[in-house]
Amino acid sequence: AFGVYAIIAFMQGRYGIAGFCLTIVGALLSYTWFNIYPARFFMGDVGSFSLGTALGVVAMLTNTVLLLPIIGAVFVVEAGSSLIQILSKKYRGKKVFKIAPIHHHFEASGWEETKVTMRFWILGQVCAFVGLMIFIIAVPLIYRIIRKRAVYFKCKGCGLFYKEAKWASECEKWCAENKSCNIEITAHAEENKKS
Repeated sequence: AFGVYAIIAFMQGRYGIAGFCLTIVGALLSYTWFNIYPARFFMGDVGSFSLGTALGVVAMLTNTVLLLPIIGAVFVVEAGSSLIQILSKKYRGKKVFKIAPIHHHFEASGWEETKVTMRFWILGQVCAFVGLMIFIIAVPLIYRIIRKRAVYFKCKGCGLFYKEAKWASECEKWCAENKSCNIEITAHAEENKKS
């Protein structure tokens, strides 16, 4: 997930965020390298919560919060399975999973820990790739649609366009009082009137 957010940040020109994400990727790679099965030490809540928070902050800083549940779908499923289990036990009196979160359910179903881990890694990479493709393909299309539907108001004096009518009317008052906003705008407006 941090690798994908590094690419997204780099594409947006936010090199500081990209560097931060790549630093975390490097730290997690070294953690994984020295912690292959059987695990020598566990990250625990402090590490996982701080990484999750950092991922959320990076998503906010890159304006891709809506992509976060797709890029981090494994994390969403893990947290969601615990929530479903708790709500099901409280309101229905039954469990949905043998044990929550869902990776423990798979272990209780007979899968080996390494098998669950590897499959979750693969699912995480696939979800991250899908999120990146959505960012590359769909997000620009959505922005184009929004821009086409945007309404702009034109100042009758100088010909500038504004997003709000009150700004256009203020500009018109200014143009009426001062004959023009400035030389460049006046020349541009005269060219627009001729054509």
